Amino acid sequence: MESFESESKRHKLVVTGTNSYVDIQYGNKTARFWGDLCTNGFAAIESTMEWLSPEGTILPSSADRAQFISAVRRHFRWKRFKVFFVDDKGKKIK
Repeated sequence: MESFESESKRHKLVVTGTNSYVDIQYGNKTARFWGDLCTNGFAAIESTMEWLSPEGTILPSSADRAQFISAVRRHFRWKRFKVFFVDDKGKKIK
């Protein structure tokens, strides 16, 4: 398992996407989350996270998912545009 917290101090977080998905790049890792673009950010469905790689998509371990999401939350804490996470029913995860 990698430490995304230490990566966040060395690498810039880059966010790209469309109305239906967001790609978040941290260093040499890129995660895709499916969800919906909103007026104040992107509602990412937590369970849809997948790593993007040249070989295709890879499902992350639950520990990697939790650690990555925690780092993304810290990054967007004071930003105007936010990536926030919801469960499969659309309820915001705190």
